Amino acid sequence: KQWYQRRVAITAGGLLSLDKSKCLSSNLYKNEKSLLKIKSEGDYLCAFYAFQANKVSEHPCRTTADADLRYGLFKKCVDEVNKSNSNPTNTYKLGVNAFCDMTEEDKKEKSTDCDSALIPLL
Repeated sequence: KQWYQRRVAITAGGLLSLDKSKCLSSNLYKNEKSLLKIKSEGDYLCAFYAFQANKVSEHPCRTTADADLRYGLFKKCVDEVNKSNSNPTNTYKLGVNAFCDMTEEDKKEKSTDCDSALIPLL
């Protein structure tokens, strides 16, 4: 579990002031009610820390710039999920998933990995 500490510790200076022991549970971002509680920068940072700590990724944040980029993507994802889930005309609910801190390039790479894995099965 130490890999995520380095990966997240380098992002957004605010993490240094967080009580990280309270920021490990996936319950901070896994359901609609908990997502709606994310309002302050500290809430976003704590949820991002938990997200990074609980996911399996081949895209770890290796630099401060990368961590900041992925933190921004995560925040945008949370906001989009909350906006969509708050729309009473939607007949579906969204949630935070492994793609929430990925760039479009990361997502394309992921889909290419899946496509190449399926080719032998066809």
